[in-house]
Amino acid sequence: MRTLQSVFRSMGRSPLKSILTLITVGLGVGVLIFALGMSGTFNDLIKSQLEQDGVVVSYANAELNSDGELEILRPPQVDANILDILGSEIAGIIAVSPISGVTWNEFIVDGTTYRVRSVLGVNEQYAEVMSMELLAGEYFTAADVASGEKKTIITDSLAEILFGSAGSALGQLLQPPAIEIPEGDDSNMARRMRAFSPPTFVVSGVVEDPSELKRKSYGVADMIVPYTSIFPAQFNATQAVPFFLGRGAVLVKGLNYSTVEAQLREVLTRNYGDDFELEIWEGSPSGSSDYLVEMRQTISTFSLVVNLLGFILLAAASIGILSIMLVEALGRSREIALERALGASKGAIIREFLTRSTIVSLMSVVIGIGLSFVLSEPLTDLILPIFSGISADEVAGVVNLRSVLIGTLSAVVIGGVFGVFPVFSVLQVGISDAIREG
Repeated sequence: MRTLQSVFRSMGRSPLKSILTLITVGLGVGVLIFALGMSGTFNDLIKSQLEQDGVVVSYANAELNSDGELEILRPPQVDANILDILGSEIAGIIAVSPISGVTWNEFIVDGTTYRVRSVLGVNEQYAEVMSMELLAGEYFTAADVASGEKKTIITDSLAEILFGSAGSALGQLLQPPAIEIPEGDDSNMARRMRAFSPPTFVVSGVVEDPSELKRKSYGVADMIVPYTSIFPAQFNATQAVPFFLGRGAVLVKGLNYSTVEAQLREVLTRNYGDDFELEIWEGSPSGSSDYLVEMRQTISTFSLVVNLLGFILLAAASIGILSIMLVEALGRSREIALERALGASKGAIIREFLTRSTIVSLMSVVIGIGLSFVLSEPLTDLILPIFSGISADEVAGVVNLRSVLIGTLSAVVIGGVFGVFPVFSVLQVGISDAIREG
């Protein structure tokens, strides 16, 4: 208590300087707390939305062209057994689904044509691969996929736009418009175009919308249909199945991406030969987006930079504590010498100054915690545009107990170190010299 009163008396001798020092250090603490909270929130967001249920890895029987785009091999080097092979030979696998694009992304409802972002042909395990939560109805089954049932699962937002609610969407019909497809020899420059009418699909289920981060990372579709349902009528379904199995995604629990990639490569080359063309990546099954990789790199770089800047700002601000303690040490040099003459050890005097600087640091921490809450929202709004796919609601409450504790500890340590520096120079002066000079 006496030390606390002494600190206040010392600060009272230069109130303006003391207040500015407290505010400056407090600002450094506040920025550090915000930086730690924001970087931690981003990393937690990645883990909770993209890694909680396992790692999603995409694969394709494909080659990369000169532009870095995937070219799926036609005909593929796989057969109809590939899904069973992956499901039984990949350790930790939860689900596997083929993923095939469709030739249309529009459909007609009550005479109005709507366009969706993505429509994919998949199997009954796609919902599990992408951790899609069912809100209404039911998923299509393995039997539906085997028979090519014209069923579809759509997202909640799409159901609301089209039919008002998830429940109202069940049983509704979605009719893709007729499209024109080429026929004849590819070498014939004047190829004829033939009208093709895709089948009508009935809505059998509605799933919760994925987060924007997950949708962009993994290319989660707004509408999925059994991949067997998109075969043109003239196709032999048995012969056509491998044609749609050259690309897919797996969900594996308990393993990291590198381990899953190695397993996929080993299993597929062992079953289909060393000349099997294989591309494996983490992210959208289309293979055309590096969003997930870039997002992780951006978050990693952001975390490193802002945390480093936060510590640098705190260290720079803590020079004010050094200044206060320097004035205190020089002003009390004779008093300190007398204490030493009466038997006080150097350690006791250092501990006294450490206590004083810690008190000043804690006073700054109180200001810093308040500033971190005040600055949290405007700083978040300033930073979020860097991270497309992450909304303000998903990073609300970035100032948390962990960041406050780390910020407080950092302020006390840095302030304490800076606060005891001045006393060392005073202690180096001999007792008699200090008393005489004082």
